[in-house]
Amino acid sequence: MVKSVPGGTRTVKAYHGSTERIARDPEVDMVAVAVRTPAHVDVSFANFQGEGKDLFVEWPVGSGLGATRKIVEVVRKSGVKTLVGCQTRQAGYVRKVKEIVDSGILGRILATSVIVSSYYPGVRGPTTFTQVSYAMDAANGATMLDIDGGHLIDVLQYLFGDIAFVNAHVATQYSTVQPIDYTTGKPAGEPIPQSDTHQVVLGISDATVLSVNIRNVLTEHGAGMFWVIDGEKGTLKIVADGMKGPSFLLAQPEVWVNGEKFDVEEDGEKERIAKNWERFADGKEGEYATVEDALKVKKVIEAVFVSGREGRRVSVEEV
Repeated sequence: MVKSVPGGTRTVKAYHGSTERIARDPEVDMVAVAVRTPAHVDVSFANFQGEGKDLFVEWPVGSGLGATRKIVEVVRKSGVKTLVGCQTRQAGYVRKVKEIVDSGILGRILATSVIVSSYYPGVRGPTTFTQVSYAMDAANGATMLDIDGGHLIDVLQYLFGDIAFVNAHVATQYSTVQPIDYTTGKPAGEPIPQSDTHQVVLGISDATVLSVNIRNVLTEHGAGMFWVIDGEKGTLKIVADGMKGPSFLLAQPEVWVNGEKFDVEEDGEKERIAKNWERFADGKEGEYATVEDALKVKKVIEAVFVSGREGRRVSVEEV
């Protein structure tokens, strides 16, 4: 990001070289980190070799909870402003859901149940494109739970507050994956081990009971989203059939309250990303995710992994 230039007075220069060199340039006032997850920490740290600029980090803000904590620690010391690529909270339907929930129309919220799909042909399952094969190793922090689950958890906490503990089941349904060349569509090398997540069932019980099912599906017939929010005075349904809901990130659902359909602003991922940046630029704190929000989400994700591994209820604070 470069400082604004009066129209027509001079040309914005090209930037190249090391991340440290770019971050130190006096004409750069914000650094954006949008590389593969294993490099998030190093590239973010490069921003703080000099005075430190405001920082954007693409979700999931590092390859695991430890990496996220490192980024948060250096941000806290520097005091810079941050923005995270959790743009789904900007979706028109999410904004409408928040408006309805906050209005009191539903009364006290008792429970919410979410079933979402993750339909990305050639990415997750028995095959994967070589370009994204790194995501098949859970150590790189780009599993279905990390990416799709992270965006969903961010929205749930945006709507209902922080999650305190979880009970979870996590399944890897294919122990190996066949890399595929994106151009030819043919196998590229031998199958490789994978530790990606393909099915996640998550339960949370507190003042509001949450039930979440994230499903990796292999055909468009399995795609879709069904979300119900029950209150003492009514029920809110968010429904996206088929390719209207290939994933939580891309869903364009209908919103119904007590049988009445509500108008929802139609938007896509590009519009949601733009709104994320606009709200940051306008200083609307709480309306966009920061690295502090990312840390809260990553702690929930880690609790899900621990619960799935150990078969017990896990407090988010213990991870």
